[in-house]
Amino acid sequence: MYPNFGLKPEDEKALIDNVSVVFHAGATIRFDEPLPVAMRINFEGTRSILNLCQRMKNVEAFVYVSTAFAHTDKRMLMETVYPPPKTVEEIYKFIEYNGGDKNETEKFISPRPNTYTFTKALSEAYIGKNHGKVPTVIVRPSVVTPIKDGHAKGWLDNWFGMTPILYNAAKGWNRVVRADPDSYVEYIPVDYVANLSVIAAARAKDSRGVKVFNSISSAENPMTWRETYKYFLDEAVKTGKNDLPSPFVFFTESWAVVNAWSILCQIAPAHAADWWLKMTGREPRYAKLIHNVVAIRNGVDYFTSGVWPMNSDRARDLISSLSEEDQEKFPCDPSHIQWPEYMRDYCRGTFRYLKSKV
Repeated sequence: MYPNFGLKPEDEKALIDNVSVVFHAGATIRFDEPLPVAMRINFEGTRSILNLCQRMKNVEAFVYVSTAFAHTDKRMLMETVYPPPKTVEEIYKFIEYNGGDKNETEKFISPRPNTYTFTKALSEAYIGKNHGKVPTVIVRPSVVTPIKDGHAKGWLDNWFGMTPILYNAAKGWNRVVRADPDSYVEYIPVDYVANLSVIAAARAKDSRGVKVFNSISSAENPMTWRETYKYFLDEAVKTGKNDLPSPFVFFTESWAVVNAWSILCQIAPAHAADWWLKMTGREPRYAKLIHNVVAIRNGVDYFTSGVWPMNSDRARDLISSLSEEDQEKFPCDPSHIQWPEYMRDYCRGTFRYLKSKV
């Protein structure tokens, strides 16, 4: 990250003189990001943005987009600012002695699952303590998914979140997931997050202290893992996007069963197929593919296997306070999502917009 974001003095002055509303959603969202890198981007970037806001002459709102998974150590995620997971001094002392050592970092940030959620929690606490006179809002979306409304339904531009495991299951490459099939999935469309952020910014000047809004769906309109995969896979089969016949997903909460199913239904058949390719003079490719599929699935296992009740009363009250006209202009009410239709568009968007990025 460049000092002062690489701004020229004249550009910085223009921002200070003319900008009144700031949305900060930039972050590295890699779960395996080394702690020094995550701190530099997610925490120091946020600290610098807040410092810039404090110098703005007419600032009316600073909106920080965090994540609903920053506090998975809580039994219930409330719409409040929580204490930091560690002090900034403790973190930089750790980095000084351990750098980005993966094993030591995992122990240091526990019970947080990764450096992304850890630095998001730290940034929230820093903002809560240091926002000063800047009207400040924290928006915590859950798993951000494709656009729901408008002319670009299903649009998305990256493979982060749960999209890869849904895609791999739809292709028939992944057959097992560690999850309770009847537990709730926590998805929220990206346009809903954007609209809630705009509404929260408009109301920020009228509130005292930092307001937190959880942008989630499970509290208002829950969908289960079983339903999620059914809707996505049904659309993939209907449109002929599956590579292997009859794609399905077996749900289990046991790691032993996950490993057994992976070997029997994915890894062993992949090696057998590669053996046949070699015997017929062709280049083997399936074992590498399936090992990548398994690695991707295991990388999000913490989030598929966990359950975190979340409260969204304040977000609900904010949405309800809008006029009917504004609710139509800025849709963000999760109770209006029709999940079968939305997951159909999610599937179509994944294959339309991301297939070239595989």
